[in-house]
Amino acid sequence: MKKNLNYLADVAMTGLAPAVWGSTYYVTTQFLPQGYPMHVAMLRALPAGLLLLLLVRKLPYGIWWGAPSSLRRSTSPSSG
Repeated sequence: MKKNLNYLADVAMTGLAPAVWGSTYYVTTQFLPQGYPMHVAMLRALPAGLLLLLLVRKLPYGIWWGAPSSLRRSTSPSSG
């Protein structure tokens, strides 16, 4: 019985991820001004990141702190 409940919980969580991602896509494309792709990307990723932070309750450590800054430098318009 417990194994069946774990399976159902896994299926529910798997279905929840696309639903949340799709709802953020709808909100950002319908209610935000056009022409700001980085803001839209940030607003789409922020809820998922905050949710993961709440679930894991552990901040990144070590080399993982450098990843966002290197990504920002590689996508910045002034990096060229």
